[in-house]
Amino acid sequence: MTISVTNIGTGGNGSGSTVSVAVPAGGVPAGALIVGGYCEANTNGFVASFGDSNSQTYNYWNDAGDLGGNAADGSFGGFYLDPANNTLGLTNGQSIIGTKGQSVPAAINAFYATGVANAPYDKKNGAHGSGTAASSGSSGTPTQANELVVGLVMSNPSASSMGFSQASGGWLSLPGVATDGQATIQAATAGGYIVQTTATAETYSPTIASAPWGCLISSFKAAAVSVFAGFTGFDSSEMGSLEPHMIGY
Repeated sequence: MTISVTNIGTGGNGSGSTVSVAVPAGGVPAGALIVGGYCEANTNGFVASFGDSNSQTYNYWNDAGDLGGNAADGSFGGFYLDPANNTLGLTNGQSIIGTKGQSVPAAINAFYATGVANAPYDKKNGAHGSGTAASSGSSGTPTQANELVVGLVMSNPSASSMGFSQASGGWLSLPGVATDGQATIQAATAGGYIVQTTATAETYSPTIASAPWGCLISSFKAAAVSVFAGFTGFDSSEMGSLEPHMIGY
């Protein structure tokens, strides 16, 4: 089955107990994989949970970390909802919600993918550092040829822009840069993806404005293709006449 990726959107704020992404027109179908990234600024407590308006509970797709390895600069992580657990989907006006560790600036982005396995989570890696050259480290070789590889980058730019430039090597952009919406941004996240047809280890290495950063990569397995996909039955008009035959001995 072909993997298809659709952006949901971005969200952010400077305070409060939650941060969210509003679901646009068209919604999110039940059975789709939902994936996103999260960044929380200047805190010693990371996001408590991810969920949505239909009370569906999301998982971390990579361990939380500290931007630049320093909790005072902020925290970062990724989340996902398996197709098997996305039984309700989402409609226009509903939300994907991150509950913060503290009332601090935060940013969140999200997208969904169809054509992935019911339990798709496969390989992962992540790193943190500072400067302009973020890097996730290698994803490792995926389990199968057809997979969706996702990269996320989060930072505390302490400036008016994250300065994000997409990684080279065929990476396609996820929703535009999510920020906390403050004049001096303390939490921002962006990302990219590749739909693979050969099992190849990838590294996500975007460019950002010089800042403490966290960078993640993970792969999600495509759904198996049925040998009967597209089969609609025999057309008797094309089979010709079937005449009885005797078998002699």
